[in-house]
Amino acid sequence: WQGALQAFAVLCSFMVIFALFMRTAKPQASNPANVQEDTQTLKEALKEAFSHRGYWLIHAGFFVCGFHVMFIATHLPSYLADKDLPASTAAMALAYVGIFNIFGSYFWGVMADRFNKRHVMSALYLIRTVVIGAFVTLPVTEHTAVIFGGAIGFCWLGTVPLTSGLVRQIFGARYLSTLYGL
Repeated sequence: WQGALQAFAVLCSFMVIFALFMRTAKPQASNPANVQEDTQTLKEALKEAFSHRGYWLIHAGFFVCGFHVMFIATHLPSYLADKDLPASTAAMALAYVGIFNIFGSYFWGVMADRFNKRHVMSALYLIRTVVIGAFVTLPVTEHTAVIFGGAIGFCWLGTVPLTSGLVRQIFGARYLSTLYGL
């Protein structure tokens, strides 16, 4: 693990070096007098967000997502052991969660760009519900455990691009990191 940590540190140092060369394009306006600047303070942004029904629904969705993610990551290995499956099956199922999460997060982000984010998020939660429901009702075998890992992995953190996109769509980008991080 020490070698992996050292390799990670080297990669992070490259990120810092490359970040020095990144530039942001300045917005070009034909008339500088027409450029409108956002003057909302952080306090005003927080007040607006906490009084917005949609913001509370986003928080509720994040709670459900976090509950699913942590519940499955914590209890899936024990559940599979209770079903007399080898530990390697639990490891493989969790590995599939991670692998399919990469593709799922990208997929759900692309879908959010093409369709209404609320509808896409509803579809994501519906699929997640069907996957979990199927897993607990079907017989648990090595194959179904691995299939479950891949299917739930595809939905795993798909809420991240959807939620951040919704927060930006509703409240703008200026305080996105604060409103998203709460």
